[in-house]
Amino acid sequence: MADYGKMLAIAKKLGYNGFTELQECAFSSEDTYDTERNLFVIGETSSGKTLIPLLLYAAALVEAKENDEPLPRMLFLVPYRALAAQKVEEIRELFPDEELAVIQSTGEFRQDDEAIQNASVHIAVVISEKIFKYEARNPGFLSKYDFLVIDEIGLISNAERGIRLDFILAWAMNQKLQNEKPRIIALGTPFFDWSMYIRSYDFAEIRTDKRPVPLEEISITYDRYSLKKIEGNAPFLRCAHVINEKQIRSLAKKYEVPGSPCDVTGEEIMCGFLEPCRSDDSLTCPHTGKKCKFPVLIYSGPNRSIHKDILYRICKEHLSRDHQILIFINDRARVMDICEFLYKSLEDMLPEAPPAEECRKKLLAECGLEGDDVFGILEYDPENDKHSIFYRAFLSGVGFHSAALPNELRTYVEKKLLSSRDMRIVCSTETLAFGVNSSVDVVIVADLTKQEGAEGRILQLNEFQNYAGRAGRLRTDVDKSEIKGYVYTLLSDNTAPKWAQMLADGATPETLYSLFHADEGQYMPFFLLNILPAEGEKAATISRMLQILHNLPRDGSITDEDLERSVKMALRFLENQKLIAKIKTFSYGRGALAGGGIGYCLTSLGIRLRGYILGRQDYEKLVDAIERSNKSLFLDMDRILFLYCLLQTNHVKKGISELGNKFSDGNIKEYISSYSREVNASYDWIDECKDKKTLSTLAALLAWCDGASPKQLNRDFGVHYALLNKLAEQIAYLVEITKELLPSRLEDIWKRRKDDYLRIGQGDDRYLEELNRKEAFVQDMFVSVYYGVNTEIIQDLQEFLRECGTDAALKALEEDFSLQHIDPITARKMRRLVIRYKFFENPPKVDMNDIEQRNNFRYQRETYISDIKNMGSHIFAYFAKKFPSEFAQKAEV
Repeated sequence: MADYGKMLAIAKKLGYNGFTELQECAFSSEDTYDTERNLFVIGETSSGKTLIPLLLYAAALVEAKENDEPLPRMLFLVPYRALAAQKVEEIRELFPDEELAVIQSTGEFRQDDEAIQNASVHIAVVISEKIFKYEARNPGFLSKYDFLVIDEIGLISNAERGIRLDFILAWAMNQKLQNEKPRIIALGTPFFDWSMYIRSYDFAEIRTDKRPVPLEEISITYDRYSLKKIEGNAPFLRCAHVINEKQIRSLAKKYEVPGSPCDVTGEEIMCGFLEPCRSDDSLTCPHTGKKCKFPVLIYSGPNRSIHKDILYRICKEHLSRDHQILIFINDRARVMDICEFLYKSLEDMLPEAPPAEECRKKLLAECGLEGDDVFGILEYDPENDKHSIFYRAFLSGVGFHSAALPNELRTYVEKKLLSSRDMRIVCSTETLAFGVNSSVDVVIVADLTKQEGAEGRILQLNEFQNYAGRAGRLRTDVDKSEIKGYVYTLLSDNTAPKWAQMLADGATPETLYSLFHADEGQYMPFFLLNILPAEGEKAATISRMLQILHNLPRDGSITDEDLERSVKMALRFLENQKLIAKIKTFSYGRGALAGGGIGYCLTSLGIRLRGYILGRQDYEKLVDAIERSNKSLFLDMDRILFLYCLLQTNHVKKGISELGNKFSDGNIKEYISSYSREVNASYDWIDECKDKKTLSTLAALLAWCDGASPKQLNRDFGVHYALLNKLAEQIAYLVEITKELLPSRLEDIWKRRKDDYLRIGQGDDRYLEELNRKEAFVQDMFVSVYYGVNTEIIQDLQEFLRECGTDAALKALEEDFSLQHIDPITARKMRRLVIRYKFFENPPKVDMNDIEQRNNFRYQRETYISDIKNMGSHIFAYFAKKFPSEFAQKAEV
């Protein structure tokens, strides 16, 4: 096949030696070269799915250049922002000689959003939520691209992301029929039955169920006292009674020979635990001449358990083979504990690490972090080995990964694990199973349980398969024949039966249907907003809506009548909230009225809410929050009360549950009200709040928005900076919706009380002035919540810089500190500046008679002054103006 040879030649030019079985299947199929056909690519993890659409893009790129045509455009949908960053890097490395604009757009990277929406880029890697929003607010957006790649489409079964993916698929398919693009390429795994989706959207299926890399699976069952069962090939382990040295010493005080009876020696004669044949598998029993039938595993160390001992033995074995090991445990505290244990136990097999202080400086410098940024994660205390051990562990190649780590440290671990392979062992929560593509030799699923809120559950089979899929992934630097993966599953006595049931239930993959039909009306109204026309366009009838929704796969338990009933309930809610309007529709025959009906279209408020998804209850709470925090049109919005109301929503409930619950600063009401910017605001409602966890979270959130350092947040509230950041992003989503709701809500207030306002001389001009002011206030609140930046200080700095002049250096500095073009990099600069500003504005209380406190304070002050000097002369001048007593004498000559 000529096309096959062309694709193989492109693959080799890009550095690949050949095709995997899945790629062979794809590029040997005529459907792959038929641009009219959409493809559903199904393969195991590491089967080479992603390369298929990238090679098709490369072929289209070559053809466009040969024919002097515009270069093709690809929209690459990913579920997670970490995966977006990894995918952008991967694509840029694949096309190093091409001048392609490859950019990403996630929640925090927004500066290229306009270019992506205009399709003035070549390849855009975008998270699913934003693609949904772009198409909802700008119908036809998807057809501006030649390719739409949907990575990790298995997340269509995910409650948070699934329905958005359904709508993106339906929109893209409709535009493909109308405009011949985009060509859809979905990438999935055989963990699910995709038949309903393939049939509903008429995909051409490209599939292989064979794993490209052989996988050796070993399950190990244990209880408190014994390693009970080993299934699979693990000759370095054996079933045995497990005992530690401390227990043996204790028994030795009571018995002449600490041991246990066995069939060979008889009930009355104890076979000693320390008999060499019992612990050394290479020796034979002196009584039988055969291997011991009742072996013993002896381990030492006060914090060692049978679970840890099994992990130690597996890691020791595979480190000796120069393998990389990834251990999954869905508990952040246990992840750190196991990391520390393995580093101490295997230190002699790892590269020697420099002294702790040197490791600390090197690690923080590589991550672009400061010590305070990792407070509560990698606290450093030269007097306490517990705190310094992780710095040395990371530099020796043993690390951990979880949502509690700052993004920069997570990225460091990912690169050291996946790119340079400097990390030999990484203990991780599921963040390395779903957030990024990882590639290791050995995966250990050390615990089958997963915490969800206050409840725990056993992993689902597809979750376990995703963990296992990290083992033995293909690598371009190693020949495929030399790659083999190992998966160890550790089963406690009580999880073993559940594991067996999970495998039995998973013998037949679950058939996936759209979660839209199982929504029970909570989110359905806001999804319907995105298929309704704007006011003035042809209204949509219920039958037309049902026609669209019938394309979403559903099982037989949901009838047409059930769907119609749910849609009508959702429409009633939207109508009551004034998001849609009911309109009479007419159809005409030959000059005569042929009939009529009822249709629906969006109101101006409904149009503003396109692309946003919220539960019905949360929408009502958000509207109530706006009302409660805007007591008058001409008074400031009560930011504290507003944020407190947002913390009551279901949208942020999970994020709150993941935070600590500590407040160490005395009167919480006094602390919260200290952040008030409103005159004569009353906070008596705090006394009525019985939920101290929510109040503590509110206090932490206010400190975050004010620019508190990660160290302060952890010390005062017991929260990890990264977890609070995650919660803040969820709250910022609600603030973003508030920006769209605010004009309508304020207009309602204006209309209700317009006569009163006119009597005191407040007319339309003043109303518009207040509307603009409050919209700017909400925008500032969004930035401060999302990025943890004190906008008042940054705005004050901007004003100072404008007064300094207009030269190029000043303009560049203004751009660096621009709130309008903020991104994660500039936000970090702003936070660093704000932390130093707050230090000099309100210095910490220090007992100057305490030598240690006094020296620490002086060291911190001098360090911050040095940092400010390094930020440049204009920033130093700003601080000198604000704090002359601290900086006037230190001004640079």
